[in-house]
Amino acid sequence: MLFVSLYALRPSFLFGEAASSTPFNWVALLGVCCWNLHFLKRELETIFVHKFSRPTMPLSNLFKNCAYYWCFGAVIGYPLCSPAFVPPSDTQVYIGLAIFALCELGNLICHLMLSNMRPAEGSTARSIPRGFLFELVACPNYTFEVASWVGFSIMTQIPFSYLFTLVGFLQMADWAMKKHKGYKKAFDGDYTKLKRKAIVPFLY
Repeated sequence: MLFVSLYALRPSFLFGEAASSTPFNWVALLGVCCWNLHFLKRELETIFVHKFSRPTMPLSNLFKNCAYYWCFGAVIGYPLCSPAFVPPSDTQVYIGLAIFALCELGNLICHLMLSNMRPAEGSTARSIPRGFLFELVACPNYTFEVASWVGFSIMTQIPFSYLFTLVGFLQMADWAMKKHKGYKKAFDGDYTKLKRKAIVPFLY
């Protein structure tokens, strides 16, 4: 959120003296709003929805996550907030926005379902998730997360956004496969017979 929000102020040392008085393209403003709303949603979910089995994440993961989001926030926010930003067609924007919005909602639904399955913060008890996209993949929250960034990329047509989405997919696919294998180990035949994939329905 920080980088994109700072870019949205259009500081003169980055964009020139005339940038602050140049009107924002509506698609650029939409992109800034979607970006910030996504991360605001994540913060609110961390406070009010998620129940973690461990109180903290490994320190290495913290540095990796910060580097990923800060670096891509820097290289996506700059062209998005630049006065030179050129949006795709309105049709492409609306398609991308629809994908983004629907997948953000799907991601929230998955998080609420997972939270309701865990009896309390710190509990390691778990069962096989049922319903919604859980019937097809082990980690539909990751599926929706990636798809929402696909929608954002389509909406803004920023090349680094597609790369951001690809790198995110590769990391989440690794996490999803580990979770998939964990379900197989914990529930054996009860889970295997469901024939679910890890993150991409019917494929992976």
